Amino acid sequence: MPLLYGGWMPMRRANSYEDMIRVFTPFPLDGENYDEFYVNTSEERSMKNASKTIVNCFKININPYMKILFMGHKGCGKSTEIRNISEQLKDRYCIVNFSIANEIELQGIEYVDVIFVIMEQLLEYISENSNLNMNHQLLDQMYDYWNQEKFKENIHFESAEADVDAGAKLSFLKAVSLSCKGILKAGSESKVTIRKEIEPKLSILIGMMNDLVSDINKQLQEKYGKELLVIIEDMDKLDIEEARHIFVLHRRPLTSLKMKMIISFPIHMVYTPDFSMIRDDFDKCILYSMIKVNNSDHTRYEAGIQIMKKIVEKRMTLDLIEPEALDYMVLKSGGAIRDLFYMLSEAALDELDMDEPQAKITLEIAKAVAIRLKSEYERNITSEEQYNTLVHIYKDPHPTNTDDNLSKLLQTLSIIEYNGERWCGVHPVLVDFLKEKEAI
Repeated sequence: MPLLYGGWMPMRRANSYEDMIRVFTPFPLDGENYDEFYVNTSEERSMKNASKTIVNCFKININPYMKILFMGHKGCGKSTEIRNISEQLKDRYCIVNFSIANEIELQGIEYVDVIFVIMEQLLEYISENSNLNMNHQLLDQMYDYWNQEKFKENIHFESAEADVDAGAKLSFLKAVSLSCKGILKAGSESKVTIRKEIEPKLSILIGMMNDLVSDINKQLQEKYGKELLVIIEDMDKLDIEEARHIFVLHRRPLTSLKMKMIISFPIHMVYTPDFSMIRDDFDKCILYSMIKVNNSDHTRYEAGIQIMKKIVEKRMTLDLIEPEALDYMVLKSGGAIRDLFYMLSEAALDELDMDEPQAKITLEIAKAVAIRLKSEYERNITSEEQYNTLVHIYKDPHPTNTDDNLSKLLQTLSIIEYNGERWCGVHPVLVDFLKEKEAI
């Protein structure tokens, strides 16, 4: 599907199986799609409105360098909700929003990489805004920092002459940023070398970044009465060791950045002994929980089921699916919007594969695509210990232990945390798996 200005092309509400495949492709709502399809689901996610809490924190301006960790399972709709938060804050803030996964390779990511990408995004922001000018003294300092032989040798970039003008220096910094980002994304041997060159001088780089943000904020305040807010998405996709490296062992460089930030955060880290340290060093840790469709006693939760159906109805005419088929898919999704979209898209494809497509998606097809989803989740269960953890959580949805098995199962969405009374549930398709094994 083509992209338009960093977002998806405008979509229309589905009136056919072909349209269903388009509108149920998982993508963050943006532009016209946000206006067309957004559904406020906060009331059915938890007792506390996560988005409203974040917005109020930034409106009240509790901390001039406030940093909020935004937690949630993959596929729960965090990116769309970040768009909602951005909409509510756009009158007060100029927002720099980027996905860390789009910038560099996540596997093996280190804290130095994250700091570098933030710097690159700041340079990109100031170069793309003609109303902003970079302080000449600061520009010279950053130019001198990167215009060193060791850097040039490793990034294979030819420097301009030392007496170049401000425009050329900024272009040089952008070129260095792009080159380094390419190295960090490609996973080459040069990645290790670049990190070794940056790390000993990281405090200097952070100091220059802080000066740059201060200068940008001063100009934004004078021109628009606003300041900068940096949002980093997809940090929640880090595995346990990478998340621990950045948020525990090397959290100080991140917290020392003098800028307001919202950072997506891996929900599985909440169940580790390290979380208390993380919580102490960040201003807020906000959970955007999954929409529950079952209660902790395994009975139906009708309010959650109805809000999931409302999300679907926003995107398609319900004439294309039998009510019991949609109800079945909603329950098997466990409240994971991405999984519900997967099943709806697969069902539409199944219909198109038929010589004579049916007028509506049936319960039979709904069951078939749910089995496919179950197969995907079964692959995540890689040890007997994880299997036993699933059984334990099904029987007791209020875990007290913080072992690696639970963390990994939360990471893969095999176990889902629901807020309100703070409980966990086994993904419904894995409940079927456990029943087949006669474990429950």
